[in-house]
Amino acid sequence: MYLLKYASQEQEPPKEIKNEIVLSAYASLEQYKWTEQEHDDYFRAEMAIQQEIDKFEEKFNAGMEKGIEKEKIETAKEMLIENGPIEQIARYTTKLTIEEIKKLKAEKYKV
Repeated sequence: MYLLKYASQEQEPPKEIKNEIVLSAYASLEQYKWTEQEHDDYFRAEMAIQQEIDKFEEKFNAGMEKGIEKEKIETAKEMLIENGPIEQIARYTTKLTIEEIKKLKAEKYKV
């Protein structure tokens, strides 16, 4: 109620207010006082921040996928060392293709 009653007079929320919802409401009220240029600048900055977040998430997900793939290959190599059947390695353990596992097996004997 305080917020609604004194919204036009308030510059900042009272220091004793800690509730995030109330603080967010104060921030929203503050935006109504902005000029059109300030609104444009704010939303451009928000969009730039979101684009950076999206790029980071994309790179993170790509790195995770690469790590998972690397782990599958390492697991397949260990199973080949133990003479595990290629079909079983492909189907149940790593989900690598039979061709990929045969290639790993061939690389093992090149050394």
